[in-house]
Amino acid sequence: MPNETFKINGQPHILAFCSITATPTEGPNKGKPFTFGRRQSFETNGDRNAVYLKGPDGSPLATGVGDSEPTWKVGTELEEARRLQRHLGGGNGDGYSFVHFELVFTHAAPGRAKITDTCSGCLLLEDGTTGTAGDNTTVEVGGPCASVKPGGADPMKAAASIGATT
Repeated sequence: MPNETFKINGQPHILAFCSITATPTEGPNKGKPFTFGRRQSFETNGDRNAVYLKGPDGSPLATGVGDSEPTWKVGTELEEARRLQRHLGGGNGDGYSFVHFELVFTHAAPGRAKITDTCSGCLLLEDGTTGTAGDNTTVEVGGPCASVKPGGADPMKAAASIGATT
């Protein structure tokens, strides 16, 4: 997807591109990517929480990652969200909430390196609709995922981060 050029007060501005693809890892469309044609926003969140090993005086002696509840969201138009549901549900949308998929967000600004973030083990659980009269009906789709890898790095690979070898 090329960068988009538009003008503000006669000055050309270049908008970075973003491609978002959802590829089912199970079900009838396993391995067949769905590319969002219309997207207004996206968000991934690793949502990791710290745990503290505390000493007798209550001050932390050590910290670690206690749990992780990663999530993803894409703001899009209602028609696009319903196409995603049909794709995950094998054509008719039945059972789309039970189908795991991988999301790939690829974004870049002009003159900068391309960045790819990956969410694995995703489920589509949030698909509410919002809108106002005279406006396109928008929807924010999202849900939980098993992992978020910003720029391809896995922040939860504990063995690699402490230098362990396998």
